[in-house]
Amino acid sequence: MVYCKQALQQYVHVFLPPLKFFLSVMMTSFHSFVAFHEVSVYPKKELPFFIVFTAGLCSVTALLALMTHRYPERMSEIAKVVRYTNIHHTTNHIVKKIHSRE
Repeated sequence: MVYCKQALQQYVHVFLPPLKFFLSVMMTSFHSFVAFHEVSVYPKKELPFFIVFTAGLCSVTALLALMTHRYPERMSEIAKVVRYTNIHHTTNHIVKKIHSRE
């Protein structure tokens, strides 16, 4: 028991002075704060288009992944319709361009 008291006293001498210093600094800085202050409002900056576009793209990709995971049959049907529509529209556009040049 005596050994424990001596060891505890050694540790108290090691850790207590920095703790006292820390608490005194904290109390001093705490008292230097004003009780009330106005909150400054900085002008709000708009986000660049690239950040908004990237966030939207990530959100749409995550939504598509979630929907494909949850409803695989329905999403495969939708993908086939979109693919066919895009291919059909693209080929019509290319054919019209070719015919308009001739």
